[in-house]
Amino acid sequence: MKFPGKPCYDYEVVNFNLLKCDVHELEKRGFAILLPFYVLKLRPQVKKAKNSEERKALSKPLKSLVSDLMGAVDRCKAKGKIDEVDVPPLIAGLERLYRELFSQHKELAEGDIMLQEKLDTYWSEKLDYYGDKFRVENSIKVAKKLLADGMSAAKVAKYTELPLKTIKALQSKQKVA
Repeated sequence: MKFPGKPCYDYEVVNFNLLKCDVHELEKRGFAILLPFYVLKLRPQVKKAKNSEERKALSKPLKSLVSDLMGAVDRCKAKGKIDEVDVPPLIAGLERLYRELFSQHKELAEGDIMLQEKLDTYWSEKLDYYGDKFRVENSIKVAKKLLADGMSAAKVAKYTELPLKTIKALQSKQKVA
């Protein structure tokens, strides 16, 4: 690769067959970015299924595969192989690819529902976390202003709903500063 005004860089890329690996091998190799594409593993069987009953029989392995992939994303995050911000795009990519490949088959809808529930849960947890974090940060800002105006620590704790211990710590920092 050559960038304008910069030296040329050589990169070696390992060539491997994604669908011959298993989910744990992808995880071990640090290929979390490829996890959504692993849903292609069952595509040939779904294409070969001649009727609704044969596709319905694939519902359970496909659901299990989706569960394994979501678990792998969670484990990669827990091990620090991916960041928190990488999780939603990986799950959303898996969901989108799943829909593109299998949405025309109503017998396979369970996996899509699982993915949507996972995304909904993820975003709900994030909103709760960031909402609480924002509320506390905002309360601390208000508490600092009230303390600066001379309000007692007990009243500041009452009005901001922060622990009195936190207010007293803020108060002692203001006196030092």
